Amino acid sequence: MGKETGRKWEEGEDMSVLEFEATEYGRTGKVLASEEVKKRINEIGINKCAPESGFDRKNFIRKLVRGIRVKRNSYNGFTRWLQDYIPDRLTEGQKRNRDFSPNAAT
Repeated sequence: MGKETGRKWEEGEDMSVLEFEATEYGRTGKVLASEEVKKRINEIGINKCAPESGFDRKNFIRKLVRGIRVKRNSYNGFTRWLQDYIPDRLTEGQKRNRDFSPNAAT
């Protein structure tokens, strides 16, 4: 036999060599975008979301809108950006009032 054959194959009689179990790692780690996230992306626009969020790949944003699963870490990073996003079309007063909480003590 050639050099690349293991000793167990040459000697035989060891059935444990033939037993194989695939490693299972649990969840796939991919998630779908919520309807709220899809709505916000459509309001802002794919072309604006991609570069401003740091996800220069428009394909990632398109996958979110189309309901295709994406990596959990990427999705979490994008939703953090989306929560902090303030549209350019708001006036400075609207931006300040957006952070105003009616329950906050004055």
